[in-house]
Amino acid sequence: MSRAASDPARAFALLSAAARTLADSSDASALYRAVEAALRELVGFRLFTLLRVTPARDGLERMHSSELQTYPPGGVKPVGDDRWLQRLLSDSRPALSPDAAAVALNFPDAQAIFGLGCASVLNIPVCFHGRILGSMNLLHEAHWFEDGDAAVCQAFSPLLGAAWAATGNPSSSLSPAQGPAGANS
Repeated sequence: MSRAASDPARAFALLSAAARTLADSSDASALYRAVEAALRELVGFRLFTLLRVTPARDGLERMHSSELQTYPPGGVKPVGDDRWLQRLLSDSRPALSPDAAAVALNFPDAQAIFGLGCASVLNIPVCFHGRILGSMNLLHEAHWFEDGDAAVCQAFSPLLGAAWAATGNPSSSLSPAQGPAGANS
C-alpha cells in the first residue's frame, strides 16, 4: 500500500481543500500552494514544479516551483527536439523516471536535479476536457515513488487544468487512443 493510500480520508480532505481553493479564489498561486502542500503530505518530494504549455506551443513555462533559486517561476523549457518534453505534450499518461540513469537520459538539466538531491521524477500531465495543458512534476531521491502515487497526483491535476483552461491556455489535443494510465511508462 502506498503512503497516500494509507489514509484515504486525509487524501480526500486535502483534495477537497484544494478544490475549495479553486472554487473560492481566482488567485492561481493559492491553488498551486494548496496542491503543493497536499502532495508534500501525501506523496512527498524534494522539488515540485508546475509547467504550462506556452501560447506558441513551443515550450513549457514554469508557473510554480518549490525551489525558487534553481527553478524560479517564469522559466521556459523549449520543446524543440527534446523527446521527453514532446512525450509530455502528447501522452496523457503519467511518466516515471525512477532513478539517476533515467533522469540523466530524460532531462538535459539532470545535473541541476542531482544537485538538489533528486534522482527520480514523476511527471503528471495536467489535462482538462481532453487537452494536455501542462505537467505537474514531483522530484525526490531514487526509487521514492510508489505504486499509487501517480493516481493520487492525478486526482489534483484536473483542478490545475480547470484553472488554466479558465485563463485560455493553449493546449494539445489527446488522441482517442490516449488516456490516463499507470505511471510506469
